[in-house]
Amino acid sequence: MPQLAASPLDTLTGSERRVAALARAGVSNKKIAETLFITTRTVEMHLTNVYRKLDVRGRSELPGGLRAPELLATGR
Repeated sequence: MPQLAASPLDTLTGSERRVAALARAGVSNKKIAETLFITTRTVEMHLTNVYRKLDVRGRSELPGGLRAPELLATGR
């Protein structure tokens, strides 16, 4: 049975989803780090991974379907 290709959003880890959701909401990297109790370098690393996985250049190109409340509620 052939496997269906995963959506790019399905390739994101829980941490990447949380960081991406906050970034999409306009939260600064520093504030994301404070909110999630991680370093700003970790935020930058997660965003780099998100951009690569979603094939976007920056937070302004994050998909419109990437909404903070939904991602944070599911932890995905």
